[in-house]
Amino acid sequence: MSQQVWLVTGCSSGFGEQYIKTIIERGDKAIATARNIDSIKHLKDLGAATLQLDMTDSREVMEKKVKEAVDIYGKIDYVVQNAGYGYIATLEDIEEDALLKEFDTLVFGVVRLTQAVTPYFRKQGSGFVVLVSSLASTTSIPAAGPYSGAKAAVEAFIKSYAQEVKDVGIKALILQPGSYRTNIREVTRFKQNLPKSTKEHQALYDNVTKLIEATHNTQEGDPRLFCELTWDFVKGTGVAEGKEVPLALSMGGEAVDFELDRRQKSLDELKEWEAIVRNTDFPGAKKGWSLTEI
Repeated sequence: MSQQVWLVTGCSSGFGEQYIKTIIERGDKAIATARNIDSIKHLKDLGAATLQLDMTDSREVMEKKVKEAVDIYGKIDYVVQNAGYGYIATLEDIEEDALLKEFDTLVFGVVRLTQAVTPYFRKQGSGFVVLVSSLASTTSIPAAGPYSGAKAAVEAFIKSYAQEVKDVGIKALILQPGSYRTNIREVTRFKQNLPKSTKEHQALYDNVTKLIEATHNTQEGDPRLFCELTWDFVKGTGVAEGKEVPLALSMGGEAVDFELDRRQKSLDELKEWEAIVRNTDFPGAKKGWSLTEI
């Protein structure tokens, strides 16, 4: 098979950096992007092409950046939407500017980049969008509302997108990692995304900060294995050969444990209240529609 081309966002560290290493090691071509181009110079030395890309860029700028990326190798086969950060605040302490920036990066930036690359995917009759989401998208965590909300929202967009473009050869995959050994818990970076001041919830922030400090660089998840598994998922090789990979998957033992517990509790609650909540329908009313009719 000829070399395929991956565009990866947020490559200065963490998953993004490891994706580039995995892609090059396995023989494909990689375009590494970051808001600060100097932060990915080392990836150019490894053989990746590099491109400055800010997820808060306008759609017009994003379209120009994608054209630049396509011009490097003549095509793009995979886009890995990885860039992001976590703004931590209770609902009472949320600062509107910070919340808007979080959603601009994690939600609207993903939408704009996907919009910009889709015409190229349509033209070549193939393409793959991989969204690196989070366990937080389905799990309620105190003070993580901004981050959880953004991840839940962007997953909804990508889930709809997958249905909208499946007939033209474009696919999508959502990965929901738990704790992986990246620098996401580096405490200096973490503290930059805390509210400037608070009264009611300072004890909560102090506890979260202590937890972050205590667990940094001890997370059970291996970023290399995460990225190698992504390769199998999108290529249909290795453990994914001959299998239909779900649209969204929890990644890592922690995420799987949380998700199994959450789904079981949700199912139990629904069964308990099913007969009661069904009684809000008109008696004998015909079901209106199903997804298969769209």
